[in-house]
Amino acid sequence: MKIPMLISLVLMLAVSGMCSEDFKDVPEDHWAADAVSMLAEADVVQGYPDGTYRGDQPVTRYELAVALAAMVQYIQQSREPLTCKPTDESGNAAHWAADSLGFLRNEKVLPPDSPILQGGDDVVTASELADALVSTAAKLVEIAVPPTNSES
Repeated sequence: MKIPMLISLVLMLAVSGMCSEDFKDVPEDHWAADAVSMLAEADVVQGYPDGTYRGDQPVTRYELAVALAAMVQYIQQSREPLTCKPTDESGNAAHWAADSLGFLRNEKVLPPDSPILQGGDDVVTASELADALVSTAAKLVEIAVPPTNSES
């Protein structure tokens, strides 16, 4: 199974909603079309500016970071935009994934040494995907389950 489709299947567990044809390269009868559509409806994935999803291509670390940040925000029911709008040294708008990377760092969703937060144009390995999903799930549980008195 290709990593982008695995991501879609894992992330769809966190969202609900349904279903319109969002991307011109995802046939309505494709086995993952409903999952991709649900993720798009929830703004967890946005696709590419040309209206494609490119589910047959390897996902990059930047793309995974953006999807993870969107998923966490969706689950938290926090549809407010991220407050930080990073800029580079020249004052220009920062990289398209900078807000998501900042969110994942600042909220400690991923550990600081996570490869997802570095070398963003590199393709995500299966091991990196597994580590990122485990860290994200652990953070979501931490958020959802209040500490008991013995943990305070």
